[in-house]
Amino acid sequence: MIDTLANTALSRFLAITVAERLPGVPRGVHEPGLLVDRKVLVDECARHGVRLALRGIRPAVLDLLGWAVGARAGVRMVRVPTTAVLFQGTGTREG
Repeated sequence: MIDTLANTALSRFLAITVAERLPGVPRGVHEPGLLVDRKVLVDECARHGVRLALRGIRPAVLDLLGWAVGARAGVRMVRVPTTAVLFQGTGTREG
């Protein structure tokens, strides 16, 4: 199981440029050098016998707004049709 940020221009913009300007999000919390190339990840897992399935996620907007103003302790994540920003992956070892 993984949960990470994609190495894309959109992800860098949203996670670093936008998110790190939200109240309560420290600057520098998202390290650009640690963003993940999805194809490399899937290919490397396959090379080691692990079939990896990816799914896109994002914060629930109302939860995020509530968290930003201090009215909510947590933020639910919801599925989206793209893995271009945030994504989760589950792997199954084959063979």
